[in-house]
Amino acid sequence: REVFAEIYLYNIFEKIEAWQNKFFEFKDAEKIIPEYAMAYKHITCGYLRMHYLTILTLDKILKSTDSSNVRVIGLLPSTSGALEAFSNGASSLRAFKMPWVIFNFSIYISLIFYKIGWILFRTRPLSPQQQKLALILDDIGDLRDVAVASSLAQHGKVLLLRRYDDPTTNHLRKPEQYDSAVNTDGRFGLLNAIQTIGWSLKLCTRFFWLFKYREPAFYFQIAALPYRQIIYRALFNIYQPQYFWGRDDYNVEHILRRHELKIIGGTSLGINHGFPSYTNLFPQWRYISFDRYYVFGRAVYERIYKSTWADDMKIIPVGSFGAKPEDYDLIKAEKPNDIVIFSAIFTGHNLFVDLVRKIATAFPNRTIWLQIKTTYQPLPRAIKFIDDCSKGLNNVVYTTKSPHSLFKQATYAISDASTTVIEALQFGLASFMADIHPNHEVCLFREFDHLCIKSADTVIKRIHDIERGRWIYPRESYGELIDLSGRPFTNIIMDDIGKTATVSQSP
Repeated sequence: REVFAEIYLYNIFEKIEAWQNKFFEFKDAEKIIPEYAMAYKHITCGYLRMHYLTILTLDKILKSTDSSNVRVIGLLPSTSGALEAFSNGASSLRAFKMPWVIFNFSIYISLIFYKIGWILFRTRPLSPQQQKLALILDDIGDLRDVAVASSLAQHGKVLLLRRYDDPTTNHLRKPEQYDSAVNTDGRFGLLNAIQTIGWSLKLCTRFFWLFKYREPAFYFQIAALPYRQIIYRALFNIYQPQYFWGRDDYNVEHILRRHELKIIGGTSLGINHGFPSYTNLFPQWRYISFDRYYVFGRAVYERIYKSTWADDMKIIPVGSFGAKPEDYDLIKAEKPNDIVIFSAIFTGHNLFVDLVRKIATAFPNRTIWLQIKTTYQPLPRAIKFIDDCSKGLNNVVYTTKSPHSLFKQATYAISDASTTVIEALQFGLASFMADIHPNHEVCLFREFDHLCIKSADTVIKRIHDIERGRWIYPRESYGELIDLSGRPFTNIIMDDIGKTATVSQSP
């Protein structure tokens, strides 16, 4: 309940995926809406993801009681079916049924009027003047994106695109050389507006007849697909980028936007900003479609998602997304023989506390840096965790420095299930994942020898063996997990696309 991401430890998606694909008729989607099949599947995975906490909670309740004496009232058909799939049929539940078509018809009519009004409000008698750009950058306020903008700015104009016109939302500071816009700033010419209204009405009606008996919350997301696509159609009537840097692989917009970019000759770029370490199959990453998708290493594609990611999407390993150019200079530099321990999802777990304390006790003359992920730092369990780890041990030092800053201050790294495991090894540390959580069911890191450790004793022995020359940390064997070329990720991206970036700045 504190951090929703922890629910992925229970591997819910993999356990229900076969049922999900059958219940939502994925095979039929390929036939009846082939051009929207991937968007449909992406939305479905995201829709069920919001039911995971209910599924897990009810599973625990029903397995801990005499379920024959328990009645569960009000479950949607999808939640009920997913729960039975997750529980291997252990729960026999009656789903709550309603004449969904009545609700869905009202959604259908409402969305039609809304879409027509939205288009007409942005329609002008003449077609809008088009502006050629080198890059539109999906501005979510992540400073790591600045390096991408700076790299492509040499080829032409860069536009920072906000998703919401909300001054309270954090966005990238707008340098003077970058313009800024909101994604709903697009416009239509009169003829284009009429054509788009006709296209939208036809598609909305088609979706209604196909999905009118589905749950309203699910149908709404399908019915809204034309509107989500129209936003980018209108935007590209004004701004025509050669490249679009998207940070929305979690959202269906990236799939729809790729189609609109193809029409204007643009290229869709995306980056896999985190590694699936809590489990292998993340529902929000199951269906991805960019022209080029930058990843830490090819393992995430080859071993997990190859069958469902777009066939024509180019996969390019770039390593860590968060590193600065100067960080790469330190990969082979000498570092203090101290140890940094990164904590996030296992923060507060007794087994992790024991691991930290045993390592600190075994190396009393070394600094044991203890870093907690920012999303966990305010939690009460984090405060207790720091105290439990450091009590009576002067060499355990809590720090709020970023992981990349700490890579310079240690030779060894231990982390719970996190992207930091492979980022640390990329930047020259002997890095290990603490594989100690009893509910952590699946993890790709376990497929790579010596990367995971089950106890503090194993880590202590590994460190002694490295320093006594009895064992060499097998960094090169992890090249499938993360790029080990030592090249900054922006250099790799520019080598991949920079030579074809020929857009000049429009007057």
